[in-house]
Amino acid sequence: TSASETSVIPPDNTPPVSSPPSTDEPEEDRIRPEVILEAINRQTELLDHNAKAVDLLADQTATISNMARQIKDLEEKATREHVQKPMLLDLVSFYDSLANARRRLKTHPDSNPAEYAEQVLSGMESELMSLLARYGVTPIQVPGSALDTRKQKIVQVEWMDAPKDGEVLRESRRGFDWEGQVMRPEEVIVRRIKSTK
Repeated sequence: TSASETSVIPPDNTPPVSSPPSTDEPEEDRIRPEVILEAINRQTELLDHNAKAVDLLADQTATISNMARQIKDLEEKATREHVQKPMLLDLVSFYDSLANARRRLKTHPDSNPAEYAEQVLSGMESELMSLLARYGVTPIQVPGSALDTRKQKIVQVEWMDAPKDGEVLRESRRGFDWEGQVMRPEEVIVRRIKSTK
């Protein structure tokens, strides 16, 4: 046998390892490592950009929250300055009138103190009504004696033989409107017809 016809068999009798099959895929269709690396770099840059955007959004949210707190503080201060303070000053002025009236009642030498007290209290009531009117509060006015359930509330009933059932007899406590809306209904006493049974 010639040397060209002799095959070498491995000592452990294993078949020879065959080389991987060759591929016919063109070189330009294969994904090159540098292309993969470039894609990874782009994704990394995108993630960094998104992280910065999240941080920026968090900063802007904190800034907006801070501005909202400042606006609320300014609104509360404006309310105190333009609403509460004038009202308190009016109440202080009314207190002065009350204190002066008390002094006058105590020292007035008039022989009819009850009449003088009525004059003083009437003047104070008018002053208080003017004060309330400055804030849009006015007494409820219901014409006639018919009950108006939108503005009046029954607190007492007087049973009579009179022919008009549900007629308002008198006011028990005055009611008030605030800017056209009922703030407190007028409390009234009404008549009811006695049952004939």
